[in-house]
Amino acid sequence: MSFLFGRNRQKTPQDLVRGVRESISRMDVPLERRRASEEASRLLAQMKVVLQGNTETDPIPDQVQVLAQEVYAIDLLPLLANNLHRLDFEAKKDVTALFSGLLRYCPQPISRFPTVDYLHKNRPDTLVTLVKGYENKDVANNCGTILRESFKHQALAHVVLYDKGFWRFFDYVQGGSFDIASDAFGTFRVRPPLNPEEKKRSRY
Repeated sequence: MSFLFGRNRQKTPQDLVRGVRESISRMDVPLERRRASEEASRLLAQMKVVLQGNTETDPIPDQVQVLAQEVYAIDLLPLLANNLHRLDFEAKKDVTALFSGLLRYCPQPISRFPTVDYLHKNRPDTLVTLVKGYENKDVANNCGTILRESFKHQALAHVVLYDKGFWRFFDYVQGGSFDIASDAFGTFRVRPPLNPEEKKRSRY
């Protein structure tokens, strides 16, 4: 798969990740906001292809690994969570797909989820930001989708459960629009799988 800088140079996964970060930072400049938003959207779409593939090509494990490592290295996930409301509709969908794909990313033969480890140990604030996303109707469904994927992992569910912001869920479920309340309730009901020790205790 090839992504091009101009005509001759391929864009690497690192280029894509850094390009998204730079584009988001340029959105703070009024005269560059529109162009930066368009660039971020284009790069996010290309990142999704690297991660998930498309109808013409399958994802390449080595490129997926490089992409994931660069995402962690520059803290792109918290940046995306904080700026999700600034992106256009398709870019929001691509960010949601990226989060979900990375949360499911489990390189073999390690059999572990590096994105879960990264968010849990290094940037748990990202999950708190996503919970607050229910306060913005333009990103509420996107944030809910990401949270439901996150809560499939006990460590990430516990981040929100033991944060004081957890109590906001009751406000989201009971107030606001029907769509947001329904989405928040669906997220609230997600139950992470038991870990081996809890499974053992649940037998007695």
